[in-house]
Amino acid sequence: MRPNVPRYYYGGLPYDGSSGAPPPQPPPDFSITVTPLAGEIRTPFPNSTDYTVNLSPLYGFSGTVTLSFIGLPPSGMGRFASATVMITTGPGSSTLKITAGKATPFGLYTLTVTGECNGLVHSQTVQLRVMESIDSPKGVFKGPGPVFVEGPIDPLPGDPVE
Repeated sequence: MRPNVPRYYYGGLPYDGSSGAPPPQPPPDFSITVTPLAGEIRTPFPNSTDYTVNLSPLYGFSGTVTLSFIGLPPSGMGRFASATVMITTGPGSSTLKITAGKATPFGLYTLTVTGECNGLVHSQTVQLRVMESIDSPKGVFKGPGPVFVEGPIDPLPGDPVE
């Protein structure tokens, strides 16, 4: 290595000039990031949460990335604000809105968001928690049948006492 040779970057890779010609630049590509990594939906349903899908060009990439996702909870719905994103010299993004329906069970779900363009495929997984709202009345659940109340209840006259 030659002394006092300044380091610089070529195609995003470090290069100090010691080997003569710079290294070959990697082929064009893109990256995908999804935020937040963990979203949540709380009752009352229908209710929703948004994920931001960011796409960045790498090494001179230019193209239209098609977005898709899997892992939707039962009775849930999801859609991208735009399912195709054109990226050229700068990043692009879209929003994925996930909505829980009335029959969506509480639980933790894993969503996989994928971007594809000309054979290049990149994915990221995120979590979705469907849960009861903090503001929901505790212990009372109304449904098509009787109302159930949690906790001790004073017996009515004529009820057996245990």
